[in-house]
Amino acid sequence: MGGTTDGTNAVNTAVQAPMCTGTGCSAPDLKNFSSASTNLLVARYLPGFTRAGAFFYLVGGADSSGNPIASTERNVR
Repeated sequence: MGGTTDGTNAVNTAVQAPMCTGTGCSAPDLKNFSSASTNLLVARYLPGFTRAGAFFYLVGGADSSGNPIASTERNVR
């Protein structure tokens, strides 16, 4: 969730993918990326992150200009 496109532009996308397991796979390979339920409300990178139940919580981080973000948001897994 979140991150940057090229090291400078914060994004608000949220995607998910399972760990690759089985023949021909070696962790931590990921496969079959798909969009999560919704995008983030604020484009951010380097946020604090935790999961509780079906929710992911993102705290702080920085915007595309490197300014600190003083907000928290959640996204459903």
